[in-house]
Amino acid sequence: MIKQIYLDHAAATPMDERVLKVMTSSMANEFENPSAIYLSGRAARSRMAEYRHAAARQIGARPAEVIFVPGSTEANNLALYGIGSSYPGSKILISAIEHPSVSAAAQSHAHKVIPVDKNGLVDESRLASLVEDDVSLISVIYANNEFGTIQNLKNISRLVASVRQERRLKGNDLPLLLHTDAVQAAQYLDIKVDKLGVDLMTIGAAKLYGPKQIALLYCRGGASLTALVKGGGQERGIRSGTENIAAMAGLVAALELSQSLAKAESRRLKPLAIKLIAGCLEIPDSKLIGHPKQRLVNNVAVSFAGIDGESAVMMLDEHGIQCSTGAACSARNEEASVAIKAMGYSNEQAASTLRFSLGRSTSVDDIDRTVDLLKHIVSKLRSSN
Repeated sequence: MIKQIYLDHAAATPMDERVLKVMTSSMANEFENPSAIYLSGRAARSRMAEYRHAAARQIGARPAEVIFVPGSTEANNLALYGIGSSYPGSKILISAIEHPSVSAAAQSHAHKVIPVDKNGLVDESRLASLVEDDVSLISVIYANNEFGTIQNLKNISRLVASVRQERRLKGNDLPLLLHTDAVQAAQYLDIKVDKLGVDLMTIGAAKLYGPKQIALLYCRGGASLTALVKGGGQERGIRSGTENIAAMAGLVAALELSQSLAKAESRRLKPLAIKLIAGCLEIPDSKLIGHPKQRLVNNVAVSFAGIDGESAVMMLDEHGIQCSTGAACSARNEEASVAIKAMGYSNEQAASTLRFSLGRSTSVDDIDRTVDLLKHIVSKLRSSN
């Protein structure tokens, strides 16, 4: 049998056995509806509160600032819709390289797009010029899912603080909030909200070796959110629906485990990523996409001129290697990556980009085999053109 080498951890991660154990126990013993007034229902509500406290500790927030929702896409939608609807007539700013769950949600409101440079970093001077008096929310992804560039969130939060001060002096009481999609970042980077200076932050379990369809949205106290899903008034009326306690348990376990392993796993993956990048760049007419240094340690995105990325992915898959051409959630969209083109690359360059995202199972042998096979496949595809 062909050995399977999974290099698409930015799209989905396998469930960690330790997380699965926590979830299995929860599903067996914490099935009651937390809204029930009988004893076991109140006990379920108490356990849910424990998970909220545990999640809050991981991000340096208060429990009341943690909102559990079914998935990162909904969390991002809630952030943009919730703020935009709470301040009618205001505008939203998003970076040009946001995840589709942010960029699509922004379409429902008046918004402008913040350009990025050739490495995928937000143009801070252009951002400053775009923050007009009617802007209520800025959304900048912490680390891009397609090519791994890490944003200077602290610089952006200082800009936001400066604008707030100017507004106070002018008597403008419209809030200015900063949201970040930290779904890819949570496994490797500092996610303490006060250090980052963010007001809203999205974290999902699906990229943390946890369950799919569970996420948390951090919302700083005092910020007003309009509910996206209405019903029984759960999650303080912000997200209705019977709570999935087992999924919450899985999210918390995955988040705690990922944060505890972050430094050690980053040290382990760094030489592997360097080795993979070097091997890819040995192929003529190849180019690393994203920032050369300020990038997620597990993300390697490379454009190979003259090939079709989807064809390369399928050929690699035939040999047991799984990677992607970009964001898996956009795989059915035939248009080449909007985020990569926003950095100034052509449609052809975007379409010829492969993303390899390493994980806990990745070994040196996996990298060697991938590079050797990639050289053969790129050569074959180019010769067939």
